[in-house]
Formats: sequence, structure tokens, C-alpha cells
Amino acid sequence: MDTPLFKTYYTNTGKKLGIELPEDIFSRKNSIYEVIKVVYGIPMFYEEHEKRMIQSCKLNDFPIPDLSLIKTTIKELINTTGYINGNVKLIYSPQSKNPEDIFIYFIPHFYPPKELYEKGVRTVLIEKERINPQSKTVDMGYKNSVNDIINSSKAFEGLLVNRHGQITEGSRSNVFFIKDDIVYTAPDQSVLQGITRKMLLFVCNQLHQNIQFEFITKDQLTDIDAAFITGTSIDALPIREINNHQLDVNNSILKKIIIAFKQLATAYILNEKSF
Repeated sequence: MDTPLFKTYYTNTGKKLGIELPEDIFSRKNSIYEVIKVVYGIPMFYEEHEKRMIQSCKLNDFPIPDLSLIKTTIKELINTTGYINGNVKLIYSPQSKNPEDIFIYFIPHFYPPKELYEKGVRTVLIEKERINPQSKTVDMGYKNSVNDIINSSKAFEGLLVNRHGQITEGSRSNVFFIKDDIVYTAPDQSVLQGITRKMLLFVCNQLHQNIQFEFITKDQLTDIDAAFITGTSIDALPIREINNHQLDVNNSILKKIIIAFKQLATAYILNEKSF
């Protein structure tokens, strides 16, 4: 459960509320959500999050709410709380008492320390599939069962494996593999198309990096040189181990991509601050 960091939260109408969120907001099955990283008061890649929220509404046959004030409302929340770095969550549930409302609030976050970017993280394979991978929907049962496996394995993240033995994505991230001079990631339609993933693919295109939208199976892991995961809180984070298979966290292509992504994020912040 992503409990609010502050009791202060807003709706997309700009209405400020100082009470607890509705008790069932975290368990409603017919809800979609977004988590947006705020850096120096800037909601990162906001426009892409808005597009994905509209896509999630369409995939779930939800009415599309008014999103015109969302960005302004997030900035009002930032100003009210004084919290210029962190994660903001948006939850939209058409079945709520006020079906147009999108609840907007800060949630606790964990940003990996520098050491993990240098040494990489340990991951484990999990035999599990998302029901509707392209839609960012609330599913506490899935989240809890996956987290139990990750925690019991003392891993940073779990990589999902479908019934065909194909590695699709992370439980809360997207995953990329590097073999020789090619970067592999699962086909778009088979995964949640994360915003960081989208921006990472843009970076790879800018670098003229060869990208193949193909699955890597668990049996092919011994052929992989390097891998990394992407997500809102982690940006692009090297993997040092998948189960017992060791990977190269100093791979030259991996390093080049991560540096280019950081440059893109910095440029976005500077551009937003200029307005």
C-alpha cells in the first residue's frame, strides 16, 4: 500500500483536502494510477504520464476525466508541502463517489544509493504474468504475492517469466538485456510501457544504438553480457545478478546509455525551469 506521505492531497479540480484518503482507494479493483517523479519541483516527463493515463482509461473502457489541471495541481501540492523531490501518485477510480476525481498525493519513495548504480542489483526470476500488462491498474493481490517472493529471496527486484519461459518485465520495472552490440527488450504489447522505458528507447535512438524488440528466455541468460532495469524511482539501474547468473555492470554500452539518459533528464529539468 502506497500510503500518503502527507495528509494534504488534492483532486484534479484543484480542491485541497486535509483529511485521510478514502479507505478503499488502495483496494479498488477498477482503478488506474500513475507515479510521477518530482525533481527540484519538476514533475518529470509529465506529458508522457498524461498520455499513458488516457491510454489506461481506453484499455479499461473508463471515461476519460478532465486532465487539464493535473500538472498545475501537482505544482500546487509541491508548493503546499514544500516537498520538491519525491514521488507523486495519481489514482483515478470511476466508481468513487465523485467519479471525475483524481486523487493526487505524495507517497514514500526509495531512490537507490550511488553504490547500487556502481555495483548493480540482484534480481530473481518469478514465474508470473500480468493479466493486462499495458494498463497501469491497481492490483494489490499481484503486488503482495510478488513482493513476498522478492523479499524472501533478498533481491532488489523480480523479473517476470511467462508460460513460454520468456522474461517480460520487472514486477515494478522494465528490463533490458545487452548481448554483443545489441540491446534487447520485450515487444511493446507484452509489457507495461513505462515512461522511463520510453525515454530510454528515445535515448538509444539518439545514440543510433541497435535495439531489438525480442524476448530473452530464461534459458538464454548464459548468453547475456549485461542487463538493466528502468523505472520512475530508479531511472536506469544495472543488474549484477539474475538468480545465480552474474552480469557485467561495467559494460560499455550500458554505461553509454545510462549517461545519455541522465543528460536527457537534466535537459528536461532545465527546459521546464525556464518557463
